[in-house]
This record gives sequence, structure tokens and C-alpha cells, in this order.
Amino acid sequence: MSDFRQGRGLCYNFTMLSHNIETEAKFIIPDQTTFSALQQLTRLHQFEITPIGAQEIVDQYLDTPDKILYKAGIVCRIREVKGRRILTLKSLTPATGLIHRRQEFELEVTSNQPQEWPGGEASEMVLNLIGETPLQTLFTLFQTRYKFHVYYRQQCVIELSLDRVSLPQQDAIDYLGLEAELMTDGTETDLTLFTQTLQQHWPLDVDPFSKFERALAALGIE
Repeated sequence: MSDFRQGRGLCYNFTMLSHNIETEAKFIIPDQTTFSALQQLTRLHQFEITPIGAQEIVDQYLDTPDKILYKAGIVCRIREVKGRRILTLKSLTPATGLIHRRQEFELEVTSNQPQEWPGGEASEMVLNLIGETPLQTLFTLFQTRYKFHVYYRQQCVIELSLDRVSLPQQDAIDYLGLEAELMTDGTETDLTLFTQTLQQHWPLDVDPFSKFERALAALGIE
């Protein structure tokens, strides 16, 4: 899948948003035994691993009936966690080797409709694309996420997540995943070293797809 596309005289990118760059590596965990063993990790060679808690997460992915946002290379997600609803707009950017780099913008909201989001960059960008067309739920994804901080040379460099992912039914586990996301004090060299070390010691398959892309394929949405 390509990055933001151009059309209708508009350039669909994040240049007008105060966005972040999400940098992470993603893997598929083959079975529950491996998943449980990874939960017990406290050290992986030079890296120290500290648990920071578990979360139950519900992700609603939104678009228009004819998927205007998807066609523009944008993923629109509202995440419900701990009583909050966080809107995330992400670029649909292919992975480069192990590493996924995506532009993203986050905002706390109470509604699924951009007309009711706090005024500003995000609502303006989405409304410029969809006009009067309402957003609807493409699908809902459920996760149980176990989170860890990974330290290297006494710096917290990576946030590690072990995810049980369910779609479309909450109680049916579709796959087990691992995400290692670069934090502010880390470098891509740290992330590469950590993921290489993981692969040397654990039977993990590189995941070239986002959860959004996996769900589209599983549900047969084009």
C-alpha cells in the first residue's frame, strides 16, 4: 500500500498537523506458550525489561461508506482505554525492512464525527476530505495489551507491547503480536539491536502489516 495519495487538487499529508512519527518493529508470536514466556522477561542481554501494566483496549476504525480516508492513505481510529476516547490519524506507509514509520496525530474526542471534534487541524483535514459524508465504523478490534519499558544503558528507549488481538468477536483471539516502539530517549540503532536480539532468541515472524491492514484482509474489506 502506498503513502498519502494526491487527487482532487489536494495533497493528503500531515504537513499541516503537529504530528509525531511513530517508529516501531512488529512481530507475530506463534503460540500462547511463547507469549506467556515473553511476559516473564526481565532482561534480554544488554536490555532490562520492566512491566508497566496491562490494558483492555477497544479500537474503532472509521471511514465513509466509500472509504475516502483509506483511499487517501489515512487510517482513522478511536481508541477506548481507561474511560478515554483517543482519536488517532495515521499514515498508511509500508514498512521498510523491520521498521514501520508512520506519521500520526492524536486528540481526545467524545464523538465519532469530525464536526464535533475540538476545532483545529485534525477536524479540518478530515472534513476537507469527506465533506458532509458521515463517518461509520469499518470494524472494531479488541486487544489485551501487556506493556513494558525497555532500558538500555540506563535510558528507557523502547516501549514493548504484547498483544492478544481479537476481531470481530471480543472473546476469540485471532493472533498474538509483539510491538517494540521507539521512545524519545532511544535511537533507531537501539531499536534495531533490540529486535535483532529478540529474533536470535525467540521464534518470532516479522509482521509487515499494521493491525488495520490485517483486519481489512481478514474481513475481506477492499
